[in-house]
Parts: sequence; structure tokens; C-alpha cells
Amino acid sequence: MKLIVKIPLVIGVVVLAASIGIGAISIHISSGVLERSILDGIGDGNKANAELLEAFVDGQLGVIGEIANSSEIRTLDWEIMRPALIQDIGRIGALDMAVISMEGISHYALEAVDVDVSDRGYFRRAIAGEKNAEVVFSRVIGRIVVVMAVPIFRDNHPGSPVIGALIARKDGGSTLSNLVTGLRNSHASAYSYLTDMNGTFIAHRNTDLVTSQFNPVQAAESDPSLRPLADLGLIPKQRLPVYCRKDRKGKQ
Repeated sequence: MKLIVKIPLVIGVVVLAASIGIGAISIHISSGVLERSILDGIGDGNKANAELLEAFVDGQLGVIGEIANSSEIRTLDWEIMRPALIQDIGRIGALDMAVISMEGISHYALEAVDVDVSDRGYFRRAIAGEKNAEVVFSRVIGRIVVVMAVPIFRDNHPGSPVIGALIARKDGGSTLSNLVTGLRNSHASAYSYLTDMNGTFIAHRNTDLVTSQFNPVQAAESDPSLRPLADLGLIPKQRLPVYCRKDRKGKQ
């Protein structure tokens, strides 16, 4: 082969190899940038969704707080409190409501039963003056519920002592799930779900996962295929972690 032919051929090969290399690097960089952009978008969406969910819960607790500190409830007279609570149960969409004494004995309005809940976290926080919500297994009806608890104050004066607590018990499978599944995200094929700090589902479009208290972190110990899902739940810094998950096959 003549030199005049070899030189352009060599140059062509070098240019082709360089182009392929640059192209591969560009694709790799672009993929990384795109992936980071998607993850950042999901993160921003999660933050907004968590704020929306927290606002919803705070709003619910605000309504229950108004009931707790009405004149009827502050009497701590069960004959007066119970009729008032029964009227409010349907209005706020609760399964039942109960007044809890400072000793931790809850008096339910509809079931008409008394239950010791002195070991429950929601009760302890309420008598400490904190409004709070917790997903628990109900000892009364034997299923997962959302308990919203608020303190009952003696009066409206600042620093007034807590004289008891009021709780509203709501369906655990649908209360948060109905809200969370309606949250928007940046991917048409994605859906949202909510876990507690331990990774247990407390809101999901498949409500069976909520009522069964499914925890992928624990389940992954015996089923390695669940490890990717379990890893998504290991984010302890958010108070109300809302996750968006792609669903390409339409499975739950």
C-alpha cells in the first residue's frame, strides 16, 4: 500500500477510535448527570410530599385538639363527654374516640370499653403536651389503626396543666394510604408509599401491606430479592419519609 494511502487510513482509524471513545465517555457522563437529575427530582418531590402529608396530619390533629379542649370534654364527666364524642366520631371520619385518664386508662365512646394504654407512645407524648399520630395494632379491634392523640388542658391559659388525653382511632389501611397514593411525582410510571422509621409500610396503594405491617427491611433477611426495596427504607433522617417507586410492570 502506498504511503499516500496509508496516512489517511491511519488518521481515519485514529479519528474513529477517538470518536468512539469520546462518545462512550459522553454517554457515561450524560447517564450519570441524567441519573443524578432524576434522583434529585425524586428527592425534591419527596420533600414536598412529606411537607404536604405533615400538613394533613397537623390539620387532623388540630381538629381533634379543638374537640379535646371543648367545655364538654374538659368536665372529665363521662356522662357528658360520651354523647359529645359520639357526635364527633362520624364528623371527623374516625372509627372511635376515647378519653384517656392521666393513669393511661382509655374510655371508648362507641365500644364502651376501658383499655390500659399507659405503655403506648402516643399516650405518653400526649400527656407531655404534644399532639401526635402513630400507626399501631389496636388491642380493642385487633387490627392496624392510625391513632391521633392530643392533650386535654385544664383551661386555655398558657402553661395550663394537662388533665388527660383524647384519641381518635382511624382505619390503618386507608387513612394515610388514600392521601399518599394521590401524591404527585415526576414519573408517570411511579407511585408513592410511606414507611415508618423502621421501614414498616404505613401507607401503600396495596393496603394489605399496611394491615399486615410488612417490613421489607426485615423480610429481606430471608428473601434477598427484597434488598433493593429494603434499601429504599433505610433513610432515618426524615420524620415522614415518602418514597416514589417506579412500577414498569404494573405490579404492586
